[in-house]
Amino acid sequence: MNDSVTTAFWAMIGLQTLGSVDMPGSGERKMPAPRSYLAIIVLFEILHIISDMGAARAASVAGWVTVLIGILKGPFGGQITNMINTVAPPGPGVSPLQPTPPDTSGGTP
Repeated sequence: MNDSVTTAFWAMIGLQTLGSVDMPGSGERKMPAPRSYLAIIVLFEILHIISDMGAARAASVAGWVTVLIGILKGPFGGQITNMINTVAPPGPGVSPLQPTPPDTSGGTP
């Protein structure tokens, strides 16, 4: 098993969890649904198989590219944008950073 792919997997799981957990003061607190992790598990299992077949470097790069995309487009991206706006509010006449808009391409709810 490729350690880099495994590390990217756990980083992605961590980002998904941090971005999906309800924050205090935003109503009832709950953890994310287990189905939100299904795509991550399937993707990284495929990358582990590719790695075991001899393309470890390609699988590692694909895993870390997935983590970078997850930081920008996943639920963590909206959380980090809100944190930046809270810690460093924009000056007069400057609009705050806008969170990544939700994906409305269809899919399952």
